[in-house]
Amino acid sequence: MTELTQEKMIDGIKLLENNQAKKPPEEVSKSKKSTRIDRKKIDAFLDVAKRQASGFYGFFKDNRNNSKITLILALSTSALAVFFGLQLYSDITVLNAKSSDLTNLSSYDVHTLQSNPNTKAALKNMETIKDIVQENDSVISEISQYTNYQQSLQIPYTHLLKYIYLPSLNVRKDNYTEKIDTNLI
Repeated sequence: MTELTQEKMIDGIKLLENNQAKKPPEEVSKSKKSTRIDRKKIDAFLDVAKRQASGFYGFFKDNRNNSKITLILALSTSALAVFFGLQLYSDITVLNAKSSDLTNLSSYDVHTLQSNPNTKAALKNMETIKDIVQENDSVISEISQYTNYQQSLQIPYTHLLKYIYLPSLNVRKDNYTEKIDTNLI
């Protein structure tokens, strides 16, 4: 902080003290009881803060300290990397210790699955997440089998419509009028 700012703060404190002196005695006693400002302590604090701030600013301003700044940043980055590595290791060990509990459906809220009419019946027989995944795989395979069956049933009718009822050779359009020539049909 600059000396000008310190002087303004000291003047403000003096002004407050003078304003309190002009108040009636009962108000002065109430305000003095609640807060008592010691100007010497404030001045000492401001002097220490000023010295610390100027030393801190000077350290980073000086070009001779670039290697020190780089070392500080490298050490703090390394410390953070080690911390996050240890945190990751501890999280993994905790999860591995609870793996049997995490696979059970009893440790999860499955209320939405129980309220869904499509999954309500299947959920009664399931105990783990693996059972849900297997049920999902079986449903997907059933859907693919059913769509393949439908496609195999549609093939004869598709060919019938394409080659017999609507042959592409018999339907001719006039290039200029886009009218279909119905003489061959």
